[in-house]
Amino acid sequence: MTAWSSRRSGATTKGPQSRLFEGERRWSEPPPFLAIWFRALADDPTVGSRAIRSLREHVDRMLALAYDDDTGLFTRRGIGSYDGRTTIDQAAAIQLLALRETTA
Repeated sequence: MTAWSSRRSGATTKGPQSRLFEGERRWSEPPPFLAIWFRALADDPTVGSRAIRSLREHVDRMLALAYDDDTGLFTRRGIGSYDGRTTIDQAAAIQLLALRETTA
């Protein structure tokens, strides 16, 4: 991690931005943003464990509340969306599932 990215991640995880680690704010964020954000923070030594814990909570909630058995998509219960269409959101949901499985 570069000094710049370390400083940026520290800025992201303090103050108002730290709310992204919390459930309701995180739930309404677009999945593509969350996939990029969690991936970047998972390896950060200052916040990685907190980010991974938050990622796991979010994916558990996705599976419990957002997954629609009829369509196979994560669209229920007000989960965030990038642009209201499902393609990019579902691709990001799969990335979140994979990231959860590959993080310690």
